[in-house]
Amino acid sequence: MKRLPLIAAVIGVLTLSIVAVAQGPEAGRCPEGGCTGGLACLPDITAEQLEEIQALREEMKDSTEDLRDEIREARESLRELMDDPEPDIAAVRGAKERLDGLETEMLISILEHRSEVRSRLTAEQRVFFDEMHHGMPGGRGGHHGGGPGMGGPGPEGAGPGPQGPGPEGR
Repeated sequence: MKRLPLIAAVIGVLTLSIVAVAQGPEAGRCPEGGCTGGLACLPDITAEQLEEIQALREEMKDSTEDLRDEIREARESLRELMDDPEPDIAAVRGAKERLDGLETEMLISILEHRSEVRSRLTAEQRVFFDEMHHGMPGGRGGHHGGGPGMGGPGPEGAGPGPQGPGPEGR
């Protein structure tokens, strides 16, 4: 009987967690049934703004495609070097420096893209936009996972937009 309050508390926490996950990260931002999240939920966003931003997304996706491929290849190369039972430290260092340089290039591209998007927003919209990206270098999601010093999935999928991979919402 002494376990009953504990079991009830655990069931309550699990229930709330399931509800929160089901509602998704954008819950509460938009009018009920108003949108699916992302930039479409910014206050008073116009169709023209969304079209301009979509064009920027496509441009970003196209302009960074080769860079994303290079980052994937550099990560794989580094992993292979590190998997060697007796890794060549100089080769690992060189591969890591190459990967870091490529990821820096991508980060700068993402930040430039984000700045371009912000320039198309009103002051009120920028407040919401900035909140969506607060503290996340590559957008929602940023760098998660991966091994030590590997940077995880990072910006490789950083194409455009909250409805697809990219700086506004991975």
